[in-house]
Amino acid sequence: MKPNMFKTRCQSNLHYPGSRFIMVASATTVLLCVWAFPIAANYIPPQDASAPRPGRTATGGIRGGGCSASATTGLVPLAPQNHLGQTTSTQPTFAWFNPERESYLTEFRVAEYVPNDRFQVVYQTEFESTEALLPSGISMLSMSETETYLSAGKTYRWQVVLVCDPNRPSESLVINVDFTVTDAPSSLTTSLSSATTASDRFVLYGEAGFWYDAFDEALEASANDPEAQLVLLTDLAANAENSDDSNSESTTEDTDGDRLRQVIDIITGNITGE
Repeated sequence: MKPNMFKTRCQSNLHYPGSRFIMVASATTVLLCVWAFPIAANYIPPQDASAPRPGRTATGGIRGGGCSASATTGLVPLAPQNHLGQTTSTQPTFAWFNPERESYLTEFRVAEYVPNDRFQVVYQTEFESTEALLPSGISMLSMSETETYLSAGKTYRWQVVLVCDPNRPSESLVINVDFTVTDAPSSLTTSLSSATTASDRFVLYGEAGFWYDAFDEALEASANDPEAQLVLLTDLAANAENSDDSNSESTTEDTDGDRLRQVIDIITGNITGE
């Protein structure tokens, strides 16, 4: 059996975010298919991460789903929700999961946190949901395509509203996520100067606790490294599950970790075609 043929067969039948295929020869020279699971997390939340601001209410879906009856999940932000996610960019990229393949009016806003627990809108736009939708089911919007710049040292909230029915605003799907813009530490800047690929950069950003930069680089790397986004989302789900466990109460509702795991399965299927 040729090693290349064996590798292709193993890879086509087994998929796991973050796993890596390796060939192992036993004492009887039989080639075994082994998957090496990542030990270290690729996204490590900041040690001094703050909690989201008060009033971060969200309605991710109607009856647990989306606008249409065929959607099995609602909108899900692909970003930290149990702590303030960080970015070094003054024009960051935001991503969320949209289960809908039909087009719906989408409202997007970024608001700056101001005293007295209030938010002041600094950027807003509207578009059809399919305009921001990738084949994976991930939707994204980059502020680099706008003339608006955020400021380092400030806290913001981004919001997505999927308008299911313009005549019934209460049925719109809404997500709100808080984040902060932070200057990159000098050690990270030095490491990034020698990083040559998006795959290298997403690891560096993720290990330094900058979720938004890491996931932006992972999306850029997806053409050559589709696992990158799944690895980060798996780390994000694990972190959310740890937070869910520490704040657990008896409930039948899906938690942030549950929703992320469900989304990861859907995205994986969309990427692999399975």
